[in-house]
Amino acid sequence: MKQVFLFYVILLSCFFIYIELAEFDTKETIVAIVDTGIDPTHPMLEGHIEKGYDFFNWDGDAMDDHGHGTHVASIIHSVAPNAKLLPVKTLGKDGAGIGTSFIGIFYSVVKGADIVNLSMSEVANPFTSWVIRFGERKGVVFVGASGNDGRTDRISFPASLGEVIAIGGYNTYSDHLYENGNRSGDIEFLAPGVLIEGASLGGEVVRKTGTSFAAGSVSGMLAYFKEIQPHMTNDDARFLLRLTSFYEKDGYRVLELDRFLATQ
Repeated sequence: MKQVFLFYVILLSCFFIYIELAEFDTKETIVAIVDTGIDPTHPMLEGHIEKGYDFFNWDGDAMDDHGHGTHVASIIHSVAPNAKLLPVKTLGKDGAGIGTSFIGIFYSVVKGADIVNLSMSEVANPFTSWVIRFGERKGVVFVGASGNDGRTDRISFPASLGEVIAIGGYNTYSDHLYENGNRSGDIEFLAPGVLIEGASLGGEVVRKTGTSFAAGSVSGMLAYFKEIQPHMTNDDARFLLRLTSFYEKDGYRVLELDRFLATQ
């Protein structure tokens, strides 16, 4: 019995040594979208979706049956059209998960994702915290949505982690913070999050509101930067975003997506 236990300890130790030493980066710029999946047949996205995985139903078909992930993906694609999008489905058709997001994030890292978009929230847990820290050590940049609960004292997890670039929603119509967005000192930037146009199921194009879509636009900006600066680190990403945030509103730096796109 002791020999079997020792064997598994050695095996597990070898696994952790391997993943710490391994390099997962690829020549392509890949954005992983840990979400409800992506509809690869949508005209706005066709030909730009990598083969992903469904960690909700545990199969190789990461097809979106909700619409949220497809919308986020189309926003990222509109900003960084040359980036490859990796669907990592951890949420079901009702938008809820089953606690597999940390596995999806780990999968994103080992598949060579450069940016991981986390337009999602969950109960804080050490597994998600560990895989995000692991990903950061591998050079992966994480972008998280602050959440839409209207809280004024904290933002959602995992955006609240220091390794994640936390994005709040900005209402371009009222020129203020998105009213239902969570806020705290952990938010690093605001991006447009109200009535944002994007792809939906069935080939449709719709407008949706939420910090998820603000985070998507920032992931797209970072994917664009990654193509120019292949060795971009988390610190580099934050520096480049600060250069792109032209002014402050309600105490937060605002990223103006329209102005950014106009200068490219």
